[in-house]
Amino acid sequence: MADILGTHVASRTPVYQDGQLLRYFLGLEDSRPLVLSKECQELPNTSLKDVIFLSLDTENITAGQTPLVEQFQVGVSLLDSRDLQSHIDSWSLVSSRKDNLLRTQNYCIGPTGYCSKAARKFLFGQSESIHAHQVKEKIESLITDRDVVLVVCDGYNDLWLLGELKVKLEPVAILDPQKAAHDVLQPQYQRSLNDLMIDLDCPFNFLHVAGNDANFTLRALLMIAVKSSHGESLDDSQQAVLLFARAIAQSTGPDDWHEKKDDVAEEARRYNTEREEINRRKKETKKTKKSARKAKLAAEGHWSSTKKGRQEFWGKLENARK
Repeated sequence: MADILGTHVASRTPVYQDGQLLRYFLGLEDSRPLVLSKECQELPNTSLKDVIFLSLDTENITAGQTPLVEQFQVGVSLLDSRDLQSHIDSWSLVSSRKDNLLRTQNYCIGPTGYCSKAARKFLFGQSESIHAHQVKEKIESLITDRDVVLVVCDGYNDLWLLGELKVKLEPVAILDPQKAAHDVLQPQYQRSLNDLMIDLDCPFNFLHVAGNDANFTLRALLMIAVKSSHGESLDDSQQAVLLFARAIAQSTGPDDWHEKKDDVAEEARRYNTEREEINRRKKETKKTKKSARKAKLAAEGHWSSTKKGRQEFWGKLENARK
C-alpha cells in the first residue's frame, strides 16, 4: 500500500492519464498515447474490461495522524463491469436508473451519537457501525479474487488510511475524477466533489457522509466518460456502455432519496424544538428557584425588592457580614 500511496503522490502533475485510463477500462477508444501498467496489460482482451470499480471515501481522517481518531467513516461504492455487461446484454436500463448497479456501504467507527447522525443521512441503505480493526476485512471481502480499479477524489487521506489499516487491495489503477475532469472541463483548479457534481449535471445530496461521497464520486467518473465521448463515432457496444453510464450517473438514487431528505429535515426541526423546550424549562426552573430564594431572604429580613432597600439593609452594621 505504501507503493500505491507513492504512485498517487507522484502522479500529481499537470498531465493526467486518468481520463484515458477510464476510457480504456470502459472499452472506449482514445487516440492519445497511453502508458499501461503491467497489471492493466494482463487484463483479458475484452472491450469492457473485467474489473470492479471501487470508489473509496473517508471522513474525519488526516494522513499521518497517530493514534487514529476515535470516530471516522469509511464509505465504499462498487460497480462491477460484469453486472454492467449483463444489464447491457439484457437491455435492462430501467433497473439501472434505480441505482441497482452501484453497491454502496457506509462503515462508521465511533460513539453511538456520531454513528446515528451519519446513518440518518446515508442514502444508500443502512450504515453499519463497526470497530476500526474490522475495516480491513469489510473492504477486502467485497473484491475477492477480482481486479480492482480504485477510485478516489483527491484521495491522499483515503489511501493513507488503507495503508494504516493494512487493507490489501493491489489495484490495477487508481483513478481520480478531479484529474479525469481535465479532459472535459479544463479546470484551472481542482474542483471539489460538490463542484464536480454541479458541473457534470449529476444529482447529489448529503455530502460528507462517506458512503454518499463514495457513490457520488463513482457517478462523477461515469459522467466524465460520457461527456468526454461527445461527438465521437461509437459502435453499438460503446454507445450502450455510455447510455448505462449516463443513466447511473444521473439517476435520482433510491426511491426514498427525497423522502429521506424530508425526514432528516423534519428530525432536525423536531430536535431544535425539543432543545428550545428544554432550554425554556431550564430558564423557568432557574427563575422559580431564584424567586424562592428572594422570598425566603425577604421573609428573614435579608432581602428587599428595591435597590434602595437592599442598600439600606447591607448598610446596617449588624447585617454587614451576613
